Amino acid sequence: MIYLCYINKNIDSDEFISCALRRYTGERSLYPIIRQKGKKPYVENKSIYFSLSHTEAFTVCAVSDHEIGADTEKVRHIKNCDRVLERFTGEKCSDETDCFKKWTAFESKKKLFGQGIFAKMLDEKPSYIYTFNINGNIVSVSSETEDTILKECLNMSLFKKADILIPDVKNLTKWSVVACDQYTSQPEYWERVQEFVGEEPSTLKLVYPEAFLSDGDGRIEKINSEMELYLQKGIFKIYKDSFIYVERTLPGGKVRKGIVGAIDLEDYDYNKGAKSAVRATEGTILSRIPARVKIRTGAAIELPHILILIDDFQKKIIETAEKGEMIYDFQLMENGGSIKGYLISGKNADALSEKIDEFSINAPDGLVFAVGDGNHSLAAAKTAWENIKKDISPEKQKDHPARFALVELENIHDDVLEFEPIHRITKNVEEKSFEAEFVK
Repeated sequence: MIYLCYINKNIDSDEFISCALRRYTGERSLYPIIRQKGKKPYVENKSIYFSLSHTEAFTVCAVSDHEIGADTEKVRHIKNCDRVLERFTGEKCSDETDCFKKWTAFESKKKLFGQGIFAKMLDEKPSYIYTFNINGNIVSVSSETEDTILKECLNMSLFKKADILIPDVKNLTKWSVVACDQYTSQPEYWERVQEFVGEEPSTLKLVYPEAFLSDGDGRIEKINSEMELYLQKGIFKIYKDSFIYVERTLPGGKVRKGIVGAIDLEDYDYNKGAKSAVRATEGTILSRIPARVKIRTGAAIELPHILILIDDFQKKIIETAEKGEMIYDFQLMENGGSIKGYLISGKNADALSEKIDEFSINAPDGLVFAVGDGNHSLAAAKTAWENIKKDISPEKQKDHPARFALVELENIHDDVLEFEPIHRITKNVEEKSFEAEFVK
């Protein structure tokens, strides 16, 4: 059997190969990829073979217990593609689709036997070639034996482990403040918090409450300086490649559960009608983004208040996560209840990632996560990343820290989450036009 997995984007090859190998074997082991000049990449000390190919926005990997070769090409117009095909393969084609079918078959066979496209094909070597059209991408797989093909589309690691900084300070109650977009019409709230915090280390000094946006850029510079100062003082303990399991006890005693991790901003689109894996649940007011981008662009530390929702009605992901040591437990200021955080790392983190990957494969309409709160902050992160990636190479884009945003994942089916309608009064509108807009 040949396992053929694919994803609708161009991603890091080793990460995707490792994911494909884990899916094929059903094991959570790590599979180091060995590369040597003039040889096909291989897995050390394992009787597992793989072949990878990708286009600008599509990646495919074939895995089996014997040698294979895989190639893919996006169907597109190429001048004189029939001549190129005939020159290398001696075959003629009827149209562009046929051209790419024959070309990928040719290349997959070359990969099967570890040959370059200019090497003379050894005709006596038999092979079986399987060709598919997947979302407009022609995929061919070559094998020395007749096989069945198992195809699977992967939405890989949408929720990622992160290097998470937890402050090692005496008073965490003074450290943690409410999200900056709260109490926007009540500056007295923030003044009261300032009096409570005093000179202690606090996120109050690292966020820009929207109640004070009129203060201008001077406050942003002060925030960035404070971030650098905290980093220099070494007040943070870093939990690398981890998630944090969060239990928030509300003032009424109910406990809301969530997991803090990172999402890839390449998987998020805040535009109306988007079909990305991570989507907004409200209209994004574009005028609110620039100020937030300005704050984020020069920030050395990310302080998220973004909540994303997963539609896990069976409660198999967050609720069953294996949490480790408790790393914080404290009361929140201003009668905010209390909060506990537990580390999820190592095998437990890998197991959580795999559960989410499994869930994402079958997500209806490809919607894996919906933004429940903090959409404008996430939209600002997306915009900041789009600005940054214009000036860096594709290689640096793969793991640039600005490409990712820290969020808290919550289950929309958590009994503690309550959703209520927002009622608004409209004044001075023309009745018929107003009704017509609702019809749309």
